[in-house]
This record gives sequence, C-alpha cells and structure tokens, in this order.
Amino acid sequence: MNSDPDITHLIGLIIDIIHERRTALAVSKKRLAEMSGVTRTAILLMERHDRSPSLELLLRLARALGIPFSEVVREAELRSRI
Repeated sequence: MNSDPDITHLIGLIIDIIHERRTALAVSKKRLAEMSGVTRTAILLMERHDRSPSLELLLRLARALGIPFSEVVREAELRSRI
C-alpha cells in the first residue's frame, strides 16, 4: 500500500506536537516511556521520524502527557494549512 503524502505529513506534524509538549513539560523520553508503557526506543525513533507510529502509540503518549488526542490532531491540521 502506497502512503499518501498528505497523511504522512500530518502524522509528522502530530509527532512534532507531541515532542513539543513533552519538552515544554520537561518530561524526559525515559519518564514518558514509564508514564505511557511505550519503550524509550520507540519514542526516540518516532521523534526522529525514523519510525511511523501506530495510532495506539500516539494515543498512549498524548494521554500520558495529558493532551486530548483530538487537540493534537486539530493543531496538526491547522499547521498543515499554513
């Protein structure tokens, strides 16, 4: 299955928003891994855009950071229009 460039871009923006929130809250990758049940390596690969995350992984990270996932998607969609 070929990936849609618009969807790939939107996923990249979602990753960036989660990363920005993590750093703004001064939460380390290790701490976020503990909070979310996701491995530190998965977070590292995702933030470097070396791995396409699953919806479950994105939801776990957003919840652990206290961000409604709908807010993350809304922000990503707004950024994609700029």
